[in-house]
Order: sequence, then C-alpha cells, then structure tokens
Amino acid sequence: MDGKLLILCDEKPGTHKMPDGKEYVIRDSMFLRRPILLPEDDTDKVFVSWDSIIPEDRWFIEACKHYAKFTEKPQADFILRKRGSTDPATGTIKESLQENSYYGTYEKNLKYLSNISKELLNAEAMELSVQYPFDATQRFLDDFTEMVEQNGFVGILPTFSKNSESRISRYRLEMFEAWKNNNELAKKMNKRDYKKYSTATIFDTAQYDDFAEILYGKSTDALMQIYSMPDFYDDTNSSHGKKEEPDDDSRI
Repeated sequence: MDGKLLILCDEKPGTHKMPDGKEYVIRDSMFLRRPILLPEDDTDKVFVSWDSIIPEDRWFIEACKHYAKFTEKPQADFILRKRGSTDPATGTIKESLQENSYYGTYEKNLKYLSNISKELLNAEAMELSVQYPFDATQRFLDDFTEMVEQNGFVGILPTFSKNSESRISRYRLEMFEAWKNNNELAKKMNKRDYKKYSTATIFDTAQYDDFAEILYGKSTDALMQIYSMPDFYDDTNSSHGKKEEPDDDSRI
C-alpha cells in the first residue's frame, strides 16, 4: 500500500484491546523483515514496539561489547539470549534490530580475525575492539534505514509513553536523532543512491498518557499530512514515489 507510516511506540508487540473492545496490533522487527507480506497485514499505519528495535534490557548489547574485546568467546547459546520484545503469537525467540546489528558486527570482526596471520592478530584485535562500539552503532543505523526502505515507509512518527522509564526513552530518542543526522549526511553524500538513505518524512516526537491519543489521533494526523503532500501521487523512479531531483550541486 502506498503511503505507509511507521509509528514507533512503547507498547509491547502483540494484539491489544481498547476499552471499547476494538483491537489493534503492535508489530515487532521480525515482522518488518518478513520476505512476504500477507494482504491483510499490508496496512497504511504500522505500529512497532520500540523494544523490538532498541531493547530496554541492555544485557545482550553489553555482552556483545565484552566479547568484542576478544579476551574470551561466548557460550554456544549466546545468540539465543537476546532481550528484545517479539510478538508472543508469532515469535518464540526474543530479539531486536539493535541486538542483531551488534552481534552481526561482532561476528564480522571475528571472521576477519580468523583469516589473518598470527603476527597481525593481536594488533588487529585491539584495533577492532576499540572501533567496535562505533562500527556496531553505524551498522544499526544502516540496518534501520534498510528496514524503513524495504517496508516502503514514507513517514516515521516516534512516540513515547509518559509512564516509561525516562532513561531508556532518552536513549532511544538520542539514537533516533543519530539516525536522522546520519540519514541527512547520506543524502548529501549519495543523493541518487536510494539504497543508502531514506526519503521518509520525519514527524515531531509525540508523548502520550493514553495510547488512544496515538492510535486515533497523532498517527491519523501524520498520515493525512503524507497524503496531502503535493508530489505524493506523482509517477517517479524512486522507491517512495517522489520525483527524482536534477543533478544540481546547489540542491545539496
């Protein structure tokens, strides 16, 4: 469906009921990586739990940072010990996008070290361990962009519950701001490469006391703004239905 809006929220993945009996669904990052989307799941507003993107429980992330020093190896079941939220009806393994990014970076570094000479091993391992937090964060930012593009989101609405832990809400917002800055830089560096950045409209962060404020209010307002954009229905070659800009350095 054209005009998909991604709404990031503090609700847990799964099917929930409103006081009036109406149901709504909060998705997880596993849903967003599905290769095939069923017609009934192809909706214009997609609510996704923050905890499946950036987990509140930081144990697995911190463990990845520890093992990335290459002083010891994780146990065989380490990959199964992620802490992010998934929909209990469809997922049996807890995970999040950020945890996958951090573990993927660790695996890439480990594979690289296994293929170099013993003479270089210690120096390379030390350099990779120092660089690891930056590389893992960059991979997460890139993975988030890829997720947005693969699902055809043309708008992103970040929301937070006023009842959530302020520390983790602040961290999530900081990471989202880092992604926005990274995305803007990618636009300037690769303005014709639609695989490198997202053209989605970013809406102002919204806080809520009752999720109904987002479900029926803010998300609908954001979607209407997307539909009202003058170039929304134009035929283009881009993934989001926006006109391809001329190759003019003055527009960077």
